[in-house]
Amino acid sequence: MSENVTNTAATASDQDGAPTIEIAAHAGTCYGVQRALDMALAAAPQAGETATVHTLGPLIHNPIVVRELAEAGVGLAETLDDAASGTVIIRAHGVVPQVIDAARKRSLNVVDATCPYVKKVHVAAERLVREGYRVLVVGEPGHPEVEGILGHAGDDAQVVSCAADANACRSRARWAWLCRPPRPRRTSPRSWLPSPRACRSCA
Repeated sequence: MSENVTNTAATASDQDGAPTIEIAAHAGTCYGVQRALDMALAAAPQAGETATVHTLGPLIHNPIVVRELAEAGVGLAETLDDAASGTVIIRAHGVVPQVIDAARKRSLNVVDATCPYVKKVHVAAERLVREGYRVLVVGEPGHPEVEGILGHAGDDAQVVSCAADANACRSRARWAWLCRPPRPRRTSPRSWLPSPRACRSCA
């Protein structure tokens, strides 16, 4: 699961006219997901152990890897109710603080595999709220990572997914923008948000 593809090119067929498949020199998971996978395998029960280990939600959007984790003893729990005992692993997307609190109240062993870059956004959100800002999270409503950020951004935080959403917020003086990491500086919210004409959800 940790092996990266290093081929630069591969030919689908030796026949004339066959398509050529170009493979990136480096392909695989991002740092945060790979770290979460490594933590999950480290938490997996060893031979002879009866401990139960679950990830809270799929650790990666790859059914083959999810199956390999299950074969290693790391099951999948969609909710905390599905992980009645043992260890629960928080995936790289992170969660709202209440989920971790609830897991610990149930005496579950929590392995927090939230990506460190995502945690930085959580910390920034909490700081901005303390400083009196209303936080706007640039991203897709309902995305697990966005929902996790919202959980650290105060009760009046808002998801902004298009230019029309942003325009509706201009009347407020103290706004703060946050993006899902990693996002290059050139794609900051000011330049990343589409124009109203290009935003299907706001048409």
